[in-house]
Amino acid sequence: DVLIIVYENGSKDIFNESQSTFITNNSTIDMAAKGKDDAKINYKGKKSGTFWIATSSIISPFIGIIPALACALREPSDKNLKYRDPELMKNNTYNKAYVEEAHNIKKRKVWKCYGIVSGFWVIGISAILVQFSQQPSVN
Repeated sequence: DVLIIVYENGSKDIFNESQSTFITNNSTIDMAAKGKDDAKINYKGKKSGTFWIATSSIISPFIGIIPALACALREPSDKNLKYRDPELMKNNTYNKAYVEEAHNIKKRKVWKCYGIVSGFWVIGISAILVQFSQQPSVN
């Protein structure tokens, strides 16, 4: 589909679906911005791996970093994207922006989980070390 705008002076703007703009009801919508906005609204980061990150980080943050990296580097699967309009996802610009923003949301959620659990682990180990250092020595 090719869409054309013809101005009074005779100049023309031609748009197609692979470009970053799309014409709807005589208004131009930036598809990349719409994709990012829709991802912020619809993608919640469910099934992002935070359970496994938290579980392994409780054992040790050194172990927890492995699933955190694995989860953060992988884009959300299509079934977890939760987009509302399959027709919009056919637009390359919209799709790329939506998936990119969903991936950013997922990464923030993964690293936030890792940081919180690792922080609790460090506080717990510190409390144990302080407790042992305060016990009187037996002679």
